[in-house]
Amino acid sequence: MNLKYQLKKMWFGFWQKYKLEVHLKIAAKLLFIFFIVWIIGSILTVLSQWVFIDSMNVGTPFQLKYVKYFWTVIIELLSGFDVQEDLHLVSKIISVIILITGIVIIAIFTGQVVSMFVHVLQRAHYLPEKPTNFRFDRPVIICGISKKLDIIIEELRKNQLSEHREIIIVDEEADELIVRDKKKYKDVWYVKGDQADRNILENVIGENESAAIILSKEVEGNRRYSDSRAIETALAIEGYQEKTHTVVELNIEGNIPHLKHTKINEWISIFDYGIKLVSQAVLQHGMGKVYSHLLGGNSTEEKTNRIYFTRVLLPERMIELTYEDIRNKIVNIPDIDITMIGFAKYVDKETNEKFQLNTGGTAYVRQLNPISRKCVVCGCEMFKTDKLGRVYRKCDDCFQEERRNNKAAVNPLYFPKDTKIKETDQLIYLSKKEVDFTRFFNHYK
Repeated sequence: MNLKYQLKKMWFGFWQKYKLEVHLKIAAKLLFIFFIVWIIGSILTVLSQWVFIDSMNVGTPFQLKYVKYFWTVIIELLSGFDVQEDLHLVSKIISVIILITGIVIIAIFTGQVVSMFVHVLQRAHYLPEKPTNFRFDRPVIICGISKKLDIIIEELRKNQLSEHREIIIVDEEADELIVRDKKKYKDVWYVKGDQADRNILENVIGENESAAIILSKEVEGNRRYSDSRAIETALAIEGYQEKTHTVVELNIEGNIPHLKHTKINEWISIFDYGIKLVSQAVLQHGMGKVYSHLLGGNSTEEKTNRIYFTRVLLPERMIELTYEDIRNKIVNIPDIDITMIGFAKYVDKETNEKFQLNTGGTAYVRQLNPISRKCVVCGCEMFKTDKLGRVYRKCDDCFQEERRNNKAAVNPLYFPKDTKIKETDQLIYLSKKEVDFTRFFNHYK
């Protein structure tokens, strides 16, 4: 992160923390009132002296000798000190009024400064408010508050892909969140307001990139409408800026069809995933621990295996190699712990729309555990592919045979393991940290 960006963020954070914009506006109004009182008080003092002391016999009041009364009045206003001058009774009455006015103005200004520091001290253990005049670069936005929030922030902070990104929590009650661990909640900000409001979204969306996590409302009893707020928020974010990667948490699996024709990238049905995890754990002993390991293991551990996608263009040495070649090269290196899982094939927008690919709003078709070109039924080699290079799971003869017995049979398409990897594709792998494949291939060439 560049130094200029960090300094700007610190300054705007300080500006927001002490509410300097509000207090400067009040100070400007007080200064204006102070100036008006000074001018009026000085003019009235000059006129009083000219009328009652000089009896209007020395020409006009616009003379240099009367200028000293401007200094007298400013001293009275600022210090409350009654300057010993040869003042007429009326001028002294004016001086008393000016003294009282000066004391009131100074008292109000002092009260504002004290109020500012009291406000800061009261909110010392709460989240800082995001600066309204500064847009973060690549924030992670969390819409909604639930019991999972603390763990989500902990996981984001532990992951090197997000450890330096700002986290913004958007909710009507976000200003009430208390910071219990300063290290974990470093660079976590709040924005109070309606998470589906376009004006709020304009303040939180990042300058270059954003990721949004939308938490579903926790309800007791009838959960029928528990996801409505999350869906509304997701549609508002995608409607405002499609490039924001949006992940929605759903309580009810039946709400998934409502999202399939939107630009929302990913949705996670807690109920659906829970059922599948329980089923797998029952059928295969210890599967629950495997899932836990893939998701990062114990949250208190510093280094655990995680699933990574390559984020930069792949090195030239990997271009035109097949996925199988890359996997074999990595497997044959004994001192590196990387487990290849699959790859994500880049497809442009035109191709995506033409083939109606289910890419979840991204530019990639993900392929986990790429298969061979052999038919899963008869084992014959298949060379027929679609225009993306995918092969069918079954050969034509075996599929037609299955269709005779089952009209609902399908023959899904998969990328084979001998698919050539392009520069814009992504590798999916399991590792303890993100791997720089350019350095990796240069080191082991």
